Amino acid sequence: MNFIPTATLGIIAREYEQQQFISLLQTLGPQTPVLPIILKGIVANSSLSNRFEMMAALDQMMQPDPQAQQMQQAQQQLAMQAAQAQIAVNTTQAEQNRAEAQKLSVETQLMPQEVQAKMTASLTKNLPNQDDLSSKEFDKRVKIAELMLKESDIKNKAKIVEMQMMDKQNQSQKDNEFLKSIIGEQ
Repeated sequence: MNFIPTATLGIIAREYEQQQFISLLQTLGPQTPVLPIILKGIVANSSLSNRFEMMAALDQMMQPDPQAQQMQQAQQQLAMQAAQAQIAVNTTQAEQNRAEAQKLSVETQLMPQEVQAKMTASLTKNLPNQDDLSSKEFDKRVKIAELMLKESDIKNKAKIVEMQMMDKQNQSQKDNEFLKSIIGEQ
C-alpha cells in the first residue's frame, strides 16, 4: 500500500488550484474587472518570496484612479448638459411651431370675415337704377359672394389640415433625431 503524505496532497491541490486560476484568466481576457482579484489569489497561493509585495501592488492596482473618475464624471456631466440643451432646442422649436400654427389659425379664421366684408361692400356698389334689374343683380352678387365664401372656407380648412400634418411630421422627425443622437452617444 502506497501512502501519499498529506503535505504532498496539499501541494498537488495548490498546483491544481493555480492551474484553474490561470485557465480562468485565459478565458476572461486582460480587460476583465476581476483580473486583479484572480491575480491576487494566484500570488497568495504561490510560494514566491516577494508575494506580499506583489499582493500589495495588486491591492493598489484595484484602487480606482481619482483622475480617471473625475474625467468620467466630467464626461457624464457634459453628456447630460448636451442632452438638456438638445431638449431645450426641441422645446423651443416646438413652441415656435405652435405659435406659427396659432397665427395661421387666427388668420384663417379672420379671412372669411374679411372676404364677407369685401363682398358686402361690392354687393352694394354699382347697382343698376331699375328696381327689377337691381334686385336680380343683387341676388346674382349674393350667390357669387356665397360661392366665394364657401371656396375660401374650403381653402382655409385645407390649409389648417396641411399645417397640422406638417407640425406632426416635424415633431416626430425631431423626436426621432433626438432619440438617434442619444442612442448614438451611448
